[in-house]
Amino acid sequence: MKSIKQTAAKPSRRLLVPAAALAAALAAVLVSGGLLFRDGEGAGSRPEPVETSKSPAGEFRGSWEAALRGTDEKRRTGLLSEWAASITSEAMADMLEAMDSIADGDLRAETRAALLSEWARRDLTGALAWFGKRGGADQLHQQARDVLAQAMAARDPEAMVVWAEQSLPEASRKELYGPFFRIWAGTAPATAAGLLSLLVVTEPGGATVDPQMLDLLGQVSALWSGADVNKAVEWMKSLPEGATKTRALEQMAYQWAERDPHSASAYVSAQNNPALVAMVAGKWAEADPVAASAWARTLAQGEALNQALSSLVSTWAQKDPRAAAGFLSGLPEGTAREGAVLTLVSAWGHTAPAEVAAWVARCPGVSRAPALDRLMGLWTGSDITAASAWAELLPAGGVRDAALLSFSRAAQTTSPALAFQSAGKILDGSTRDGQLRSVAVEWIQSDPAAAEMAIAGSTLSGIVRIQLLESARLAVKVNRG
Repeated sequence: MKSIKQTAAKPSRRLLVPAAALAAALAAVLVSGGLLFRDGEGAGSRPEPVETSKSPAGEFRGSWEAALRGTDEKRRTGLLSEWAASITSEAMADMLEAMDSIADGDLRAETRAALLSEWARRDLTGALAWFGKRGGADQLHQQARDVLAQAMAARDPEAMVVWAEQSLPEASRKELYGPFFRIWAGTAPATAAGLLSLLVVTEPGGATVDPQMLDLLGQVSALWSGADVNKAVEWMKSLPEGATKTRALEQMAYQWAERDPHSASAYVSAQNNPALVAMVAGKWAEADPVAASAWARTLAQGEALNQALSSLVSTWAQKDPRAAAGFLSGLPEGTAREGAVLTLVSAWGHTAPAEVAAWVARCPGVSRAPALDRLMGLWTGSDITAASAWAELLPAGGVRDAALLSFSRAAQTTSPALAFQSAGKILDGSTRDGQLRSVAVEWIQSDPAAAEMAIAGSTLSGIVRIQLLESARLAVKVNRG
């Protein structure tokens, strides 16, 4: 007799159950259900066979498929369950592999589900042992994983974990644990999370953790916090410091911030986790941006403050960008404020670029160069003419120079003539010449003739102008030649 692994590799092999016995088992169920008739009974009612082979078993299976497809789901499920109960445990593995011959994908899945459910009901550890030895990643493997995991959760989950740890290969065990713990968490989240937290640690003291189990713990924590965030949080707080507690907190924080933002913010602000602080800030800002911003002001300078401000401003700008701008205007200068300003420009600049530009121009203490670069990158894509006009109409001075430079940078690839023109209006000589050269070098690559004319009529002087003209003229000759 061939091994189970050989069975998985060659599912079309001959059944261990004799064909005649298989046909008889199927016939007994379908005849009793009134779906097939013995010779001479129910004349004209017996469905035509769907020939799948010339063998008796193949011909009967065709009739069986055709008959089952003609029933409603509830009746079909009952008939399949009755049939599965007639299959011996020893024949289950072979019968599951043989179902590959069923052409109808839905019917094949229903038939396998009936077999797997019956096997799990009758001999769960035997079915699990088969799953552990079979391996693979085909549809049968995935279906078996889900059915058997559900059966494990319905029995004695804690005992099933003990058995699995002792009896199953690691890879198979972890595959089952995913759906198993998620199902278990739906009925007993505290017990499921508590036991899973023990599986996360692979060495005493928690120095080493299993990343796959840690990820699963996060999923279970999220499910629990969605159902009862207060109890989930209390459990999380009871965990020792380390990766397990951090992952649980990360997955619970969203629900916690939604239900009780004051408690969540107070707790996470004491953790060394800027991303978590930012998440709470953003979530709180959805409901009450003013309260969230007041809390953010209490954070110490550092990455947590930087990320918190950007997160809450990003959320706030979706509802009331002017209020978010007012909040930023009142903050002290610094890295955190500058990052949040860029966030606001990105969010608000899509809908009201002119208003954003005016705010950037008048807001005291803002680093205008990065803010205007960000804005012009957006504005030139939506209305390049308006962006150019705004920059040119500003009063002469540093703000206008910064706006012209940002516009020229944003436009030099798509509209080099306009970018060159704007760069030529910058008053600061060093800045003007540097940007003119930058635009010219790129423009020569795409349209050397036009670039040559612009360079010849520009304010560029000295060796830079000569070199650029020579490059443009050479490019023109190459293109003609």
